[in-house]
Amino acid sequence: MRRPRIPSSSQQAAGSAFCTDDLALATVLCMQGFDTSALVMPKQDSRQAEWQFDRDDRLDKIVSEYNLGTLKVEPRQFMSTLKRVRRQLYAFLDGGS
Repeated sequence: MRRPRIPSSSQQAAGSAFCTDDLALATVLCMQGFDTSALVMPKQDSRQAEWQFDRDDRLDKIVSEYNLGTLKVEPRQFMSTLKRVRRQLYAFLDGGS
């Protein structure tokens, strides 16, 4: 049996926002229709970014399934969406967001 994935310390809920630095999770959320354009840099002079999502019950369910390893996605769609989310991340980190 697969062990549940423990979320990183940067995955947190702050009020009505959910933040994550997990590229795969951000990709899955994008596939499910959540907007991935809200990128922030939590620390000044950092090359690490986080995605912020509006939190709701649907997002919580998807994140829970992702962390438990029970979420299923279509592989080709995942890879296509991953490329788009990664381009968006690199543009943000290069200052072109």
